[in-house]
Amino acid sequence: LDVVISAFIRNPEISSIQYQAEKNVFAIEMIITENTNAQDNPMICRNLEAALGMLHKLRGMQPKRMGIELNNQGNISILVLRRDASTLSEEEVDLYVQLVGQKFAARLLRENDRNSLLKNRFDDIKKQLLQSLNQPNRLTRNIFAYRDRGKMFVFDR
Repeated sequence: LDVVISAFIRNPEISSIQYQAEKNVFAIEMIITENTNAQDNPMICRNLEAALGMLHKLRGMQPKRMGIELNNQGNISILVLRRDASTLSEEEVDLYVQLVGQKFAARLLRENDRNSLLKNRFDDIKKQLLQSLNQPNRLTRNIFAYRDRGKMFVFDR
């Protein structure tokens, strides 16, 4: 938990981090402020996975779970890294954020950019976040939220 809270505070590019307790997996989301080319999305994900895989190889570790998804939703794209909590490191999160920042540069939503978003883009982001919280197949609805320095921490107990 310390790894993701620290990463969330240090990296304004991370829009949300979700913990899926039943799978012991973190989902780290970043928002791209316009749609990506859907045909390029699988290649982008493979390249990011390969770069993180090289870090794992250099560190001599094998993650139990790692996957990256890039999906267009409305006027935005959402990039999600799914990683097992037991082997995730701050170094890996930092590398991931840097690589995504290089790939998408000015199109990557950062905390301090939120005021410059057009209203419809903000509404798309808000709608997507609310939909993920209101999924009917969620096992639990016991949610605790905490705000600190402009960041929101939401825990599903």
